[in-house]
Amino acid sequence: NQVCFFGLEYVIRESYRLIFAAHEIRNTRERIEFFNELKRVLKSDGSITVTEHMRDTANLLAYNIGFFHFIEHKEWLKTFSGSGLGIKSEIKLNPFISTFTLQKNGAAS
Repeated sequence: NQVCFFGLEYVIRESYRLIFAAHEIRNTRERIEFFNELKRVLKSDGSITVTEHMRDTANLLAYNIGFFHFIEHKEWLKTFSGSGLGIKSEIKLNPFISTFTLQKNGAAS
């Protein structure tokens, strides 16, 4: 089996550990399409972990105008729901970084 991400073919294996910078996908529609593809290849009992800085007050104080590089919490929620992924958990690792664990909507917790 193969999967195509942005025109590049990858062989599907039993499991993946994928590191990427999803916040670099600046366009909401493109980010939703990307997560749609992740959902498509995700096993029914699989999960996706997203760890990101948020565009919030804590990151504004730490990074000044650099915080504009980060995506707002509500935009992440829009991305996840728009791609049909449910949030299994959300934790704040520290004042600056949040981690979401996602699963296919309707998947058992």
